[in-house]
Amino acid sequence: MKQTVRVGAVILNKEKNKVLLELQSRGNYWVFPKGGIDPGETELQTLKREVREETGIKVFLLDSKFKDEISYKFNTEHGWMEAAVYYFIIYTDQKGYISRPKEVLELKWCKFDEAQKILKFKNQQKLLNRVIKYINEE
Repeated sequence: MKQTVRVGAVILNKEKNKVLLELQSRGNYWVFPKGGIDPGETELQTLKREVREETGIKVFLLDSKFKDEISYKFNTEHGWMEAAVYYFIIYTDQKGYISRPKEVLELKWCKFDEAQKILKFKNQQKLLNRVIKYINEE
């Protein structure tokens, strides 16, 4: 089975009480921003590029103590693939804007309970629970 590694961001506002989600055009569902690592890129370089490309956010503070992994399998036209996505927490006061309208239909700042209701995938809902627990323990 082919494997791919991606990097994603749980983007929180500075007050830590809202999270930014994006509405994906493929499938029309809400998720955290993420994307594949380009050749020669580090995880941090991928994180910066993907956040900028998908949300327009260029200025943020990375929480260097948090890193979480979600693994899943998905079917493509070439067969099944396995993905590992490494998620980081970043903080910003920028609003963001859609810079890739073919990939992202909408951005939305949500309170945590709303985000839990509209995130499509259970593994992302569980990730948000771990983020909430982490920031509450800080």
